[in-house]
Amino acid sequence: MHTHLPTPEAIQQRRAVRRFSSQKVRDQLVYELLELSNRAPSGFNIQPWHFVLVRDQEIRGLIHHVALGQKQIIEAPITVVFAANQRAWKEEFPRIIKSSLTEGLMSKEYARYSAANVRAQFRTGPFGFYGFAKRITHPLRRLSKPLADPFYTADEVRSYSRAQTMIAASTFMIAASGAGLATSPIEGFDERRLKKLLAIPSHFSVPVIVSLGYPLETEESLDSYRIPLLDKLSVDVFPNKLSRLKAQNESKNEPDKQLP
Repeated sequence: MHTHLPTPEAIQQRRAVRRFSSQKVRDQLVYELLELSNRAPSGFNIQPWHFVLVRDQEIRGLIHHVALGQKQIIEAPITVVFAANQRAWKEEFPRIIKSSLTEGLMSKEYARYSAANVRAQFRTGPFGFYGFAKRITHPLRRLSKPLADPFYTADEVRSYSRAQTMIAASTFMIAASGAGLATSPIEGFDERRLKKLLAIPSHFSVPVIVSLGYPLETEESLDSYRIPLLDKLSVDVFPNKLSRLKAQNESKNEPDKQLP
């Protein structure tokens, strides 16, 4: 793929576009963007995302209806529905382990450890029994050493899969910006109707829809306000000393000091 912009510029120039031109996007370019999205990181490398690429105008019209009439879905030539599989840890992860071993990307020892760790972290059933047991035993085990929180309920596994899928969606939007395309992330839609429309299985959820295309030439590409970094950054510990330091420097009309 011929990237038009380096990554920092692609991130800086990415905007949520509301109006798209009718210019088509090459299929090969869309697939390349999805390949990059598929390279997104995920906890345990479980990769719980699934991409539903919608090009058909009639289907996009139906998505437009269940997405509360947001016009970018019918204007943009491409819509990607990002679906999150909360069963990926048991449906997809064994394949990931097997392929990693076959391609020499993982040792047998680490494969056994990883498979056992994922089962221990994600398993909650049957009927929530394992989740309940972990809720009792985990605080006791934590008394002797630091431990990451496991998943106690199916809802927590669902939230995990949605969060990881959003990383893939973000990667997709940055890659699209680098290729000179515009995107519009959409979170306002009737998920139940959307899943029924696209035949998405019940154990998937949909955290976001992304419309993709070339922006309308008359579309204003205004920057969006961001809270200054110094107001959002703490060094070493949470108390934000940087913002106070900046205020002190400004009051004294002195140049900024080095970060503590």
